[in-house]
Amino acid sequence: MWLSELIGETETGADTRITGFAIDSRKVAPGTVFGAFRGLQANGEDYIPNAIAAGAVAIFARPEAMVEGAVHVADAEPRRAFARAAAKFFAPFPEAVVAVTGTNGKTSTVELTRQLWRMDGHHAASIGTLGVTTADDSVSTGLTTPDIVTFLSNVAGLKREGVTHVAFEASSHGLAQFRTDGKPEALERVIRLLDRVVAAAQAADRGGSIIEARLVRALAHQARGDSGAALEDLGHALVEGVPAGYVRLFLDEGPPLEELLRTAAARSDLPGAEPAADLLRAADTGPSEPAEHSQTAQPRTTDGTVGGEGISDRELEVLRLLATELTGPEIAQHLYVSLNTLRSHTKHIFTKLDVNTRRAAVRRATDLGLL
Repeated sequence: MWLSELIGETETGADTRITGFAIDSRKVAPGTVFGAFRGLQANGEDYIPNAIAAGAVAIFARPEAMVEGAVHVADAEPRRAFARAAAKFFAPFPEAVVAVTGTNGKTSTVELTRQLWRMDGHHAASIGTLGVTTADDSVSTGLTTPDIVTFLSNVAGLKREGVTHVAFEASSHGLAQFRTDGKPEALERVIRLLDRVVAAAQAADRGGSIIEARLVRALAHQARGDSGAALEDLGHALVEGVPAGYVRLFLDEGPPLEELLRTAAARSDLPGAEPAADLLRAADTGPSEPAEHSQTAQPRTTDGTVGGEGISDRELEVLRLLATELTGPEIAQHLYVSLNTLRSHTKHIFTKLDVNTRRAAVRRATDLGLL
């Protein structure tokens, strides 16, 4: 596929053949399209020079990003633009793709859906915490929250293997990363379902469920490009949730929610502006390099201690998951423990690392060479 087929004619009129997509500069090869996105732990724009040096021919990034030596595909929402271009590159996909969202039960639901499809005679697969499960019940590489490139590559691969029906776990991170943009109608169905969930929660006066559903719907609207609806839902969730103590619900969303929170905090006319600013301060979103790029990490001690307190193997496992984009409930599900048990592990980690937030724990662990 040629670059012009993805983005149209470039300013210089030059065209080049595309060999792949990447959001990690270390995975760039000649002909790769690189996505440079800002996150809470690192800024992908910092690695644009590395990507270009490795052979990237086009960079999807914000208009203000510095790009020299490659085509700059500028977009205010580069994740969305990158996802749509990647969908064109990896297409075609299975004819039926179903996303399952929510706090609990996603893994069971996608697997049961796959089995029901198979019983109905379809060549089906599921993607999620258990990995990629195909029609013959084999499970390949475990994918908890795959990035957009991995996700689209796997779904396209399933299509080549003859799979016609796919059910996948769609966390709020997945929605915010625009994984459903290859099939826009799927995202529309997700939003319609969330409309019903919000209405049902309101009818039953389930405050926590209302807040969570509005938060997920805000991210879904953001993925669709409807910032007005996204900010409205987020505002309601913030006003109702933060005073009621649902702070962790927002903080656990990590990078996908950061941009929306920043937008809300900057809009003094929005009801949720003040709690959004409070959350950003609580998240301690100062810049930090991810573990793989850190130049300041200290060697880990032989006994695995930090400040005299030992980090157990189980706590290290929890730390590694905290460094991902998984939410608290998803981490608990991955570890096969209750949320209370996970909170207990997290509390011990925070105490041993002398931090108060998930992000600070990851940063501290990275600096100490634990991650």
